[in-house]
Amino acid sequence: MSNRREEEAIGLKLPPLEQYTSRAYATVSLAALLFVLGIIFAREESATLLSLSLFLLLLLTASNIFMKAEALALRKLVVEREAPEIAIEGRELKVTTIIKNPTIIPLEYAEVVLNYPTTFKLVKGSPKTALTIPPKSEIKLTYVLLPRIGVHTFPPVRITIRDFFGFFKSTADVGDTFQIRIYPKPVSIVGFRGSYSTKPAGLSRAKRKGYGIEFYGVREYVPGDEYKWIEWKASARFGAQRFFVKEFEHEVSLNIFLILDLRSPAFTGSWGNTAAEYVARAALAIANYSLRKGDSVGLVYIGDKISRILPLERGVRGLTSITKELARIEWPTSHEISGLNYTYLANVLRKNLPRYLPRERNVLVIFSTLHYGEGLGEFIDILKELQARNNIVFMIVPMIEFFEAITLKGIQAAIYRIRAIRAIEDKQKTINTLLKNGIAAVTVGPHDIVDVAIRKLETIRAVM
Repeated sequence: MSNRREEEAIGLKLPPLEQYTSRAYATVSLAALLFVLGIIFAREESATLLSLSLFLLLLLTASNIFMKAEALALRKLVVEREAPEIAIEGRELKVTTIIKNPTIIPLEYAEVVLNYPTTFKLVKGSPKTALTIPPKSEIKLTYVLLPRIGVHTFPPVRITIRDFFGFFKSTADVGDTFQIRIYPKPVSIVGFRGSYSTKPAGLSRAKRKGYGIEFYGVREYVPGDEYKWIEWKASARFGAQRFFVKEFEHEVSLNIFLILDLRSPAFTGSWGNTAAEYVARAALAIANYSLRKGDSVGLVYIGDKISRILPLERGVRGLTSITKELARIEWPTSHEISGLNYTYLANVLRKNLPRYLPRERNVLVIFSTLHYGEGLGEFIDILKELQARNNIVFMIVPMIEFFEAITLKGIQAAIYRIRAIRAIEDKQKTINTLLKNGIAAVTVGPHDIVDVAIRKLETIRAVM
């Protein structure tokens, strides 16, 4: 596997070269005390005390000089990190940190802290170690992590060095931050309820009466059918009282936009089981399925601070674009929902999305936890506008409470369900408001997102 290597040099935006430790302050105090006692006591004892005081001060001075040299060498270190170019969530990620010392000064008693994203889990190795960094050489430190989907930042490497006696220390954050993108793990639609076609890419066929590219069969005539599609031979077999019309198959492809509202509330839950992670995996599975059916698929990503839109694409190119975009999902710095509202979501759909919508009918699949307070009316208004423009809109609402409880068992799960009843009731009120306004919405748990979405898309395909 090819590796990505990033060199990180360090600037001088650092604290003072050396810092006094408590041992240094204690030694200075002792030297001062010995000096005072040497003046007070008799001549013979005075010489001994003054000599000890002078020795301690010289020892401190010599240690400080060596410490300054090592601190300067510390600031000239170079860090390289090696990690796989393609990393998938939940699969072990091996990260190697190379620390190079280009100077002639050895860095002894060095404490190295290899910080990693707090969203990851440490599997093997230790992020903290004490070692010596020899001159004109390099050392390699490796640890294995379990990553999570999205873009993550590794902080700089923190190195602290001390002198032999522990009088002084110097700490530096060596290197720049290091970013890595983690792709969602593939989710097969096999195993979900329902039976779906997985035939290779190509337009799907749907039954249509009266016209098409391939004869499908006949059915009994109903008022409104055009006379030119009557199948006279079949009708003649049953006499003049019953008529039959031809049915055909024609090619149907959908324009699908997957709209992912992945703001802070979607990241609530246990490790690897948040609504955001399940939605991202589902989006990849749905896109893969739809693209194989010959549909065009686009993606709208909405985070706390940014939003991005991928235009409609087909085939392998479309799947590649969506996969890369899902690897750019940003994790929130906090899970506070104060300040979050429907207005931001409505603005993205009103101002940004329309320029990407073709004139023909589009299917807009919106994934949102609906975990906000203000602006619901404005959000409903923009959904109605999109429907009025001949688009089909339906919402899939992951119930955060179901995702939080996925790892709980027994009495813990029962207690949690009782506590979550109020939140579920409030969410259902919001969904009922959407339904009353003609917006299709359905709640889902961790295991039925893909199933619900594909069933809905196939229902739409059948009537297009």
